[in-house]
Amino acid sequence: MKKWTLPSKLHRYVYKKDIDKALGFLSKITAINETGLFKENDEGYLRFAGAFRVQLLMELGYYREALAWACLEAELYPDNVRAAIFKESIKNKINNLPPGQPQPSAGKKTEDWPGVAGMREIKAVIEQDIIVPFTNPELYKKYKVAMPNGYLFYGPPGCGKTFIANSLAKKLGYHFISITPADLGSTYVHGTQLEIKKVFDEAKKQAPCLLFFDEFE
Repeated sequence: MKKWTLPSKLHRYVYKKDIDKALGFLSKITAINETGLFKENDEGYLRFAGAFRVQLLMELGYYREALAWACLEAELYPDNVRAAIFKESIKNKINNLPPGQPQPSAGKKTEDWPGVAGMREIKAVIEQDIIVPFTNPELYKKYKVAMPNGYLFYGPPGCGKTFIANSLAKKLGYHFISITPADLGSTYVHGTQLEIKKVFDEAKKQAPCLLFFDEFE
């Protein structure tokens, strides 16, 4: 995955809760172009800038505007199946609100990732690449898009990889198992293979389960 960050100016707007400026800035960098909002671009952050805008609108309770942006992208680029899936996933999220539960007041931010402050680029990427597929598997079958079966987090020790993975498991409602090389090592012949089998057997017992392999190089 290409390394990228959203402009620092945008982070300042969101941090200061200057939502009008944040959305205005996002409008400029997510202008519709021939590549589409959900495809690779020379400037890496543009790939998920559109998704970030929609995510921010949803957090603020602007559901109709969020859906409108996703619909616009899907209609302008009918061959962009990721945009179509994203649009339908937003519809599902809105339709699945508990009966009688009022929608968040427009402009009032909700905690979509409890306990995870900032890291908006990472959350936007994870939302598109992992959460949408696993919370809307029927859409991926409908559009004949392969489901992800693994994801690589990289970075120096202490940067939050395990924390994000654990938070992702909680958000999906999955059990979380963290494994390090020391957990699998063995001095016995075929001992490592046996330990690996134990890990996957335990994951099957706790399914659905997110397996996080830490410190692997």
